Amino acid sequence: MRRVGRALLLLLATLGGSAVAEETALAGDASCAFAIIDVQPADAGVTVAARAFALAPLDVEAEMVIERKGKSGTVSTRQGRHLSLQPGTVEDIARTGVNFNDGDIIAVTVLLKRDGVVLAESTMSAGR
Repeated sequence: MRRVGRALLLLLATLGGSAVAEETALAGDASCAFAIIDVQPADAGVTVAARAFALAPLDVEAEMVIERKGKSGTVSTRQGRHLSLQPGTVEDIARTGVNFNDGDIIAVTVLLKRDGVVLAESTMSAGR
């Protein structure tokens, strides 16, 4: 099941043209959910979006955490919401613009939890 999930995630990354981090199912195969990170260029930096989907009906608490470090200091933001995921649909968790300049570092984590247990986690980082 995990091989199929990873292959599906890679296919989504290829079709969507977005930066999608590796998904990790941490709570077993009973509730297969996927956390997606999409980073796109924007006028003053990048737009970061978090999305989720599941292979079966599933209620989760979803959260996106962004940390940007640059010459002016460190900025972090956290956004989350409850999702009722249905098979065949991708739900938005959050979307935000981030100022990003040469020399900055950005790290994004998206978590999907049920009853405090992490079902899926995606992470990505960029910059130097």
